Amino acid sequence: ALMNPLMILVKIIKLRWIHILSYDQMVSRKINNQTTRCANSIFYTTLFTNSAPNYT
Repeated sequence: ALMNPLMILVKIIKLRWIHILSYDQMVSRKINNQTTRCANSIFYTTLFTNSAPNYT
């Protein structure tokens, strides 16, 4: 049975999201940089805005 390509994409995004969040927590413990925080917040906002329509 073939899966819906959109569902595969959503699964990949979810897996990447979990990986990115865990990686960011690990890095932020070592590097507590304001610039990094700002860049991360912009990145997360962009990622969420781009991936949100896929969940509807």
